[in-house]
Amino acid sequence: MSITFTVDQHHKYQVISLKGKLMHDEDMASLQTALSSVLEQKEQRIIYNLEHLEQMNSSGLNFIIRSLTKTRINGGDLCICKAQGNVATLLTISKVNEVITVYGNLEEAIHHLN
Repeated sequence: MSITFTVDQHHKYQVISLKGKLMHDEDMASLQTALSSVLEQKEQRIIYNLEHLEQMNSSGLNFIIRSLTKTRINGGDLCICKAQGNVATLLTISKVNEVITVYGNLEEAIHHLN
């Protein structure tokens, strides 16, 4: 199973909910296109909802870090919510959680972006 995602607008920010596995560059191509589209619309406040993300490797981590960089270059911000299991462990071990704020739920992430 590869990655699937939805993009939902909530007031001034976009919630990108990921489902499946974020493992290969090929799987991330459509996700990259969606992110670029969001940034072109000047919606630079982005929340990655990782509640249904089952697995992620270094390619997935790299994608998330590049997303943060692109968002901040455009004057915005990005955070993560609902990371669980192996994904939450990977964010901690890799120290990505020290670069990108990770919240336990969507409401906390929304509060951060307001």
